[in-house]
Amino acid sequence: FLAGMACAMLCVFWLYAHQGGYKGSVQARVLDVGQGQAVCLEGPQGHRTLVDGGGSWNPDFDLGRFALSPALTYRDWPKVETVVLTHPDFDHLRGLFFILKHYAVDRFLFNGQWPQGEEGRKLRRILKARDIQVVEVEAGDRLCIGNEFILEVLHPASGMDIFQDNDRSLVLRAVHRGRGLVLVPGDIEDQGIKALLKTQQDMQADLLVVPHHGSRGSLSPKLYARVDPELAVVSCGFLNIFRFPHSQVAQALTQTGVRLERTSRSGEVRVQWDLEDKGISSLQTRLDPTIWNENICPQM
Repeated sequence: FLAGMACAMLCVFWLYAHQGGYKGSVQARVLDVGQGQAVCLEGPQGHRTLVDGGGSWNPDFDLGRFALSPALTYRDWPKVETVVLTHPDFDHLRGLFFILKHYAVDRFLFNGQWPQGEEGRKLRRILKARDIQVVEVEAGDRLCIGNEFILEVLHPASGMDIFQDNDRSLVLRAVHRGRGLVLVPGDIEDQGIKALLKTQQDMQADLLVVPHHGSRGSLSPKLYARVDPELAVVSCGFLNIFRFPHSQVAQALTQTGVRLERTSRSGEVRVQWDLEDKGISSLQTRLDPTIWNENICPQM
């Protein structure tokens, strides 16, 4: 009898872990990967999309194995339906190698810029060995990443005359039932931001992942106004040598009344939209595990 009860309890735990504990909600996690960026989006049925994977300056340190994977497998399976690389900089790429090699992954999306050298060859080998679908995307593409949960590609447009790698980063907007929830703009700076702002696309989102880790070159009050977020998150490392986020970026965001968090101080930042409660959202950080529930984004 006791063995049966233990088995039943273990099965319940496995089922809960598989569902991630967030059925009926949408969530975004800006993961703590040091001086890099990784964002995990989870739809109402638990389908996950990983946008970038961080990456250590030291190529011999497997950040994907020792930092990213433990965060993704806490109370969940090692599965990510979609992996997106916004651009091939190592602080967005290297953490993805472990995920792509060991997790159940259906498709890999990128902006057409393939990593150079050994890292590009390594990425190609892993994708081929795992038979993962590779898709090049551009502005105008829309990807279903869950029931009524859509990932819109806003940038770059085909044939765009931009030569800086950062400014060709994918800019992604996660939308649920027509409402903009998250904008992830990779490492775009002045040139890319200007090209993005020239379009008539809807950029509104409750959560803005601040471009290029909050660098001075990414400062754009016009972009902040177009997105009109309730919360902005800077993904950056503790005591990073670049001193990200730049003081002018932090000041410009806070002056508009936007709540600003940074992973260098707060650790992982998790935002959840409870669909059953008409969009009441909550925010949680690793250093403050209590749920902050003050209508961080307007109700649907």
